[in-house]
Amino acid sequence: MQKIKKFKIQVRPREVVRALRANPSLQPLPVDVGEQVQALLDRQHLTLLPAAVYETCPPDQLIPELIPQLAPGAVAVSTIIATIGDALPDGQTSVESGSLREAPFTEAFWEVFRQQAVDHAVGFIARLLAEDAAREDCTLSERRSANAEAVPNLVARLGANRIGVRWEADRLVPVDSQAVLIPWLPLAKRRRK
Repeated sequence: MQKIKKFKIQVRPREVVRALRANPSLQPLPVDVGEQVQALLDRQHLTLLPAAVYETCPPDQLIPELIPQLAPGAVAVSTIIATIGDALPDGQTSVESGSLREAPFTEAFWEVFRQQAVDHAVGFIARLLAEDAAREDCTLSERRSANAEAVPNLVARLGANRIGVRWEADRLVPVDSQAVLIPWLPLAKRRRK
C-alpha cells in the first residue's frame, strides 16, 4: 500500500474551456473565456492538495465486490483512491471578473475544474503504475470507477483516512475524490519467425 501527498497536477485551460463549450446551456461563452479560465486556474493551483493511496494485488486478493469489474485475463489489479482535498470553493462562490460572475457559468466552471483535477490526480498515479506494469511485462487496462458497494471496503483497506478521505452518507468525502481500479494485462508474446 502506497501513499503519495502533495504531488503536482496541472489542469490545462483548454481542457476546461473545451468542456465548458460542450455544455449547451452555457452558450454563447464570452469571447475571452480562455483568459478568464486561465486567471482562475492560476489562483486555484495554490489551493489544490492532491493525495492518493493505492495498492496492487493479484485478482484473488481483491475485494470481492470488485471482481466483476475486472478485465478478462487480468493478472493483477491496482486500486486507487485519489483526492484534491476540500479547499476549493463551492459553485456559489463569486468570481472577480466579467461574465464568470454569472451563476450557471461559475457552477459549471467549478464542476469541470474539480473533475479535471481529480482525473489528473488519478492519471498521475496511473503513470506510476504503468512504469511498474512495464517492468512486469504487463500493460494497464482502462481505468474503471469502483462500484459503490465496494468503496466502503476499499476506503478501509487502503487506509484512505491517511489522506483525509472517508465514506460518509453513501459517498466519498471530500466530494472531490475518486475510487478507481486498473486491471493489469499481460503483454502478448511476440512470435518468432
